[in-house]
Amino acid sequence: MSQVLVDMQFFCFKNNTPENGNTITCSRCTLVNPYNSHTGVCAACSRKIDYTGTGDTVTLFRTTSKINGDGTFAYPPIDQTTYDQIDSNIEGGDEGTSPIFLRACLFDPKTKKTFAAIEATVDDFDGNSMFFNLSMIQYAPVQSHYLMLVNEMSISIGVDFNFDVGSTTSQITLYGEIDDLTTVVAPLYVLSRSVVAQTPALLMPKKGQLPFVSQSALMASGRDALFDLPPPPEPANEAQKIAAAKISLATMVKDTAFVVSVSLANSSSVFYHKKLVATYDGDSSLQFAMPGFDAILKATFDSEKCGRTQLQLLAISSSRNTICQLMDTEFEPDEALWSEYDITSASENRAVNSLVGSVLFNLYEEDQGEFPVRTNSYIENDTLFFSVISCHDGETYPPHFLNAYLQMCLLDGSVDMAECE
Repeated sequence: MSQVLVDMQFFCFKNNTPENGNTITCSRCTLVNPYNSHTGVCAACSRKIDYTGTGDTVTLFRTTSKINGDGTFAYPPIDQTTYDQIDSNIEGGDEGTSPIFLRACLFDPKTKKTFAAIEATVDDFDGNSMFFNLSMIQYAPVQSHYLMLVNEMSISIGVDFNFDVGSTTSQITLYGEIDDLTTVVAPLYVLSRSVVAQTPALLMPKKGQLPFVSQSALMASGRDALFDLPPPPEPANEAQKIAAAKISLATMVKDTAFVVSVSLANSSSVFYHKKLVATYDGDSSLQFAMPGFDAILKATFDSEKCGRTQLQLLAISSSRNTICQLMDTEFEPDEALWSEYDITSASENRAVNSLVGSVLFNLYEEDQGEFPVRTNSYIENDTLFFSVISCHDGETYPPHFLNAYLQMCLLDGSVDMAECE
């Protein structure tokens, strides 16, 4: 990420028809707003005011700079003229000038990838700093289970720009659910919408010429393509997430075979090994019938002296021909059931080390101290129950969390069956 650049432009519109009054009409509710509205949104319906075609674009400041992993970047010192223009706009001195707009994106010269589109008006200012806050990031179409987990964090993005005379540094910040995030560029690189810059047709080399295109031309091409992307679909609501998860879980159960292997803790002697049929309860857990488990357990050792048992649960996908270790855990007796004591998962560990998984887990650790989802399992009446719960309060998560965790393990934490032969 050390080579990534930020392209940042601050601009406003100058009303080119002042004889019609320094006003602008909302395209949704037709309310007439002041042209120099401080918020840039309609006073009645809160829709973003579209200034396109209503005035001449006035660029107040522009920079293309190297950006650090934490979102900080440097630029040439702000001069007095730039400061005066920005300060005058913030103070609302010109009725025929729109609020200040920010348009920015990041560019990786190595891969020609342009990403993290940022468009906003001034949200607040403090002294000689302008703050631009966006309510959400436009995420890339990553796998749905990862996207669900990312959306749960409610990450927002903001820009704190110092425009005082002589200022040379500012910062892009990601805000988590609880705290500001110290890592900015990597999550944006992996999770935000992006395009790969294409060589503009007018700059394509002629026959016999070397294929050289300037970095600035590639940045401009990528920037235009990124901001021309159609708006992303509206995120699903809670009911839609749950409905989709239930369908996914029911399909997964039909496609996946599960194998359980039980032994005494720290022993290689297996006393229960069976292929299990999973049943989805239609809500928030999977259930695995383990016929004869209690009887075999009692026949293996005296229940009054028994200690922990070691249980491994493998999941085998018939459609993908893959296998994963969904659970490797110790169970201990707890009244009338066997409850999970300690758990590891090779598939979870493998998923965490994938590109998207590592970024996601690091975000949760920065913001909340840990990944908020953990499995919860117990054996009762010859049945293994499997669900996911919150690390914070122990409450059972709804179906879309269970589905996201299982899909993460099955898709990103599995290996090809051929590798096991």
